[in-house]
Amino acid sequence: MKQFSMAIAALMTIVPAPFMMDSISSDPSITMLIIIALGWAGVEFYIGYSKSCKGRVLSHALVKICRMVWPLFIIYSWLDYHNSWTRLYLPLWFSNILILICILALVMRVWAVIKLGESFSYDVISPQGGILITTGPYRFIRHPAYLAICILGSFPGLFLGSILGFIGMLTSTIFT
Repeated sequence: MKQFSMAIAALMTIVPAPFMMDSISSDPSITMLIIIALGWAGVEFYIGYSKSCKGRVLSHALVKICRMVWPLFIIYSWLDYHNSWTRLYLPLWFSNILILICILALVMRVWAVIKLGESFSYDVISPQGGILITTGPYRFIRHPAYLAICILGSFPGLFLGSILGFIGMLTSTIFT
């Protein structure tokens, strides 16, 4: 089940959408948010099916709290979008940049997982006898798969214009 938790998280980002169809029907950026979230879920289902789950279940209290709080920030972001409590109205060019960043994060996630091969794990662990990979996306950044998750795990809040939702999702994503 753990190998599909990221796919479930991706799908959770769009669960509130049908309940707010009156707000989103005229906003093409929300359509892109839904497409990106579905793409993210597809990538994570592929990873879950094609890779064995080598990671350990983290039992640290902060990790558990962050994993429980993250969905609340998703719900808050959608409610903020719907009710305009603290919503920022983003210009079209900024939304387009966010879409590009999210697509690049999806590509980076897949590339990093493929490059790791059998060394892939859902948690940051040092494999025994493992080698340091310095090719592919790993020549640019130490943990590209986790950077992609931080981007994808926090983009809905920013995409919906909810700064509090974005900060909450980013913080809870970093600590999980």
